[in-house]
Amino acid sequence: MVTAIEKNLPEYRALFQAARLLPAQKGVYLVGGCVRDLLIDQPPADYDLAVSGSPEGYARLLAAKFGGRPIAIGPDHHRLFRVVADRRIFDLSPLVGASIEEDLKNRDFTINAMAFDLAGQNLVDPLDGLRDLQTRTLKMASPRAFANDPLRQLRAFRLAAQFGCRIEADILAAINAMVGTIQGCAGERIRTELFKLLAFNASTPFIEQMADCGLLYDIFPELAELPNCRQNEHHRFDVWTHTLAACRHLETCLDPDSPDDAAASIQRAVTQLQDRKQVGLLKMALLLHDVGKPATRSEDAGGKVHFYGHGRRGAALADEICNRLKCSRTESDYIGTVVRQHNRPLFLYLLQAHNRLSDRAVTRFFIHCADLAPDILIHAIADYAGKRTAPGEGLERYIRFVESLLTQYFDTHIRLRAEPALLTGRDLIADFGLPPSPLFKKLLKKVETARLAGEIQDRQQALELVRTLLGQAGLSPGQ
Repeated sequence: MVTAIEKNLPEYRALFQAARLLPAQKGVYLVGGCVRDLLIDQPPADYDLAVSGSPEGYARLLAAKFGGRPIAIGPDHHRLFRVVADRRIFDLSPLVGASIEEDLKNRDFTINAMAFDLAGQNLVDPLDGLRDLQTRTLKMASPRAFANDPLRQLRAFRLAAQFGCRIEADILAAINAMVGTIQGCAGERIRTELFKLLAFNASTPFIEQMADCGLLYDIFPELAELPNCRQNEHHRFDVWTHTLAACRHLETCLDPDSPDDAAASIQRAVTQLQDRKQVGLLKMALLLHDVGKPATRSEDAGGKVHFYGHGRRGAALADEICNRLKCSRTESDYIGTVVRQHNRPLFLYLLQAHNRLSDRAVTRFFIHCADLAPDILIHAIADYAGKRTAPGEGLERYIRFVESLLTQYFDTHIRLRAEPALLTGRDLIADFGLPPSPLFKKLLKKVETARLAGEIQDRQQALELVRTLLGQAGLSPGQ
């Protein structure tokens, strides 16, 4: 079906402008996500083209027009071509089927099943994808969409979060009927779609929908026990309900359109997190932060519930999950560190409540968590807020405490950390006659912690501290 759209209308102008830059040739079509994005005036990440016959000739035309060269990808019987030129990526593939309409009916969702005919300058829309895009409705392009590629189950939620779509009931029913099938997909494909979904600020309702239809537990079997895991008196909710509430609070904290009443330190931490493009990683860590609770749940003689060591257990499970999803070492370390350390801000808060918080304890937290300290503190706010149905005085006190830690981190710790150390291993050799050994690292770490905590300020004080430490260990200079 050819849909007539007016090239002068603002909502369609971007599509015509993009198409006009490409050589017009019969049997060549812009397809899929780039058409969808151009129709809503968003710049596409890349440009997909479907070509009747071999795409090699048209790839050479693009390379000649924009510079670069065609790169062949895949086996001979389904050879694809990529042209990277003029800051654009063009991916070219042969039509699937005998016509562009047949090709589009084999795609995932109707909003991705549109094409623009470069020769006829018309939109080809056999499944009314334009209408669904305008009404923000997500529909399958074919009843076999998920059977053809089970990853499309996850992509449905990612696209719904990205474009604010309502997911049709038949999609949810189809996913529910295909329990377990996504587990056959490559871990890196699942990870890519999942991180894209989590990076959107309104993804929590879709995470909840994924749980309701079983898909979330296909991806994370470790989460299946959370809904039935009852907590202690500090929590109103079971572990899963608490996790969802915490995710919603995190999204509120990260929302640029939320009321601008957050402290400057929190705003700075959020901005830094967004600049590093690690929102998805932090939300993944929050999704998994209590995954260790079912395995560590215990009740004492008085019936009080405890979760001793659930951070360590959760970090171990998170590492297994990251390995399964083929996460990078950087991604795995980030998620594991946040899960392992997520309770430390609360422990510091409880120390303060009992007038036992020291600068050394705060400094050790900053040193141990390094550059992730602000992320863990933002995580801590969302975690604490997710314990109750409504904010109260306790939450306000906790947020003020976290604000003070963030201020100390940004205004003091970062500056001190950039200054040179007071002592080096050479000083330990020259001033104390110590031979190089593992003791060096312990001594220098304690000196650096004392410096960052403001307990010592100069080299002489650092030397005195080393003498004291050696004495406490029963050692004397020269040993």
